[in-house]
Amino acid sequence: DAVTLSWQAPVDDGGSPIVGYIVDKLDVQRGGWVRAGRVAPGVTAHTLSGLTVGHDYNFRVYAENKAGVGPPLDLKTPIKAKSAFNVPSTPKDLKAVDIQQDTVTLEWSPPESDGGLDLLGYVIERREVGRQQWARVGQTN
Repeated sequence: DAVTLSWQAPVDDGGSPIVGYIVDKLDVQRGGWVRAGRVAPGVTAHTLSGLTVGHDYNFRVYAENKAGVGPPLDLKTPIKAKSAFNVPSTPKDLKAVDIQQDTVTLEWSPPESDGGLDLLGYVIERREVGRQQWARVGQTN
């Protein structure tokens, strides 16, 4: 839900030192450019937060000097806002290691990817043969 933009200072300052930068954003799904921030001179990066996950955004940056605001530098292709984290991948190597009349002991290996966060545990579900529905029967911590 955040993005960091960076850019290079203009080659030509128009004969007057740059006094800052203006950053605008466009939520493609909602439409309409809005002012997203002002950046001090000499700083060529800005982090924008509060983006809506799943929405596409475009950005533009203007340099400003005492004479006014120059033409914008536009992002060529919109980006899609996404969470910094993902759900984990599927656990691996599921095996039934002990089967009794009314219990089963399962073992598995951790997933290849934890999605960028520590795993909190595993949810264990079962499904009877011939049925579509899974039922939760346990959880680990």
